[in-house]
Amino acid sequence: MQHLEGLNSDFYLLLTSEGTQMMRNAIPVPQEMPDFTLLSQPPIPDLLNPVFDDTVDNPIIISWSDVAHESGISGYELEINDQKSSHTDTSVDVELEDGEYLIQVRAINGLGNPGGWSKITRITVNKTLSVYDSPKNASDGVLLMQNYPNPVHIQTIIPFSIKEPEFVTLEVLNLDGRFVATLLSAYLKPGPYHVSFTSGGLPGGIYLYRLTTKNKIITRRMTLMR
Repeated sequence: MQHLEGLNSDFYLLLTSEGTQMMRNAIPVPQEMPDFTLLSQPPIPDLLNPVFDDTVDNPIIISWSDVAHESGISGYELEINDQKSSHTDTSVDVELEDGEYLIQVRAINGLGNPGGWSKITRITVNKTLSVYDSPKNASDGVLLMQNYPNPVHIQTIIPFSIKEPEFVTLEVLNLDGRFVATLLSAYLKPGPYHVSFTSGGLPGGIYLYRLTTKNKIITRRMTLMR
């Protein structure tokens, strides 16, 4: 065995064939490497409802997309203005005081490792919101409210109101703007209305519902779950 000047005996032993053989005998090489993907972070879910900058009333349905991971998904962590809560489902009903809120969500994999946070959604809660005084879209007396329940599994209700008698059309479109269904097309008296929509065989995803009057077109989003 050749001595290397300046190196201790343990180090230069590893540089020789004898040292290599000793290491092989002392440390067995595993037959299969562990699956390190199980330790990776789960995907980031998308917040589906409510939409960014929306003004809503209680109860508020917060929903997000389902994600998958090799180790499974044990649940989700929802954060509303720095207040965190744990959930096993992909939607939750909450009651909030009037004010502005920032919402985000992340998934937890089967090993308890959290993923990244979703994009932040900002909403304003206004518990005194009526069918005639929404700051979002009722400046001319026409109001289209958020459908409920949302996400939609089979059936949902779309509320709206008008202040003047006029012809009203309520339609459902896909995200590409293609026509899906006409829910209402009639001349209506002033007042609040609630129109039912049944999803039928539509695939899951984000859909638009559009209210059209003589001087106003209002569009909102709803989520269909399958």
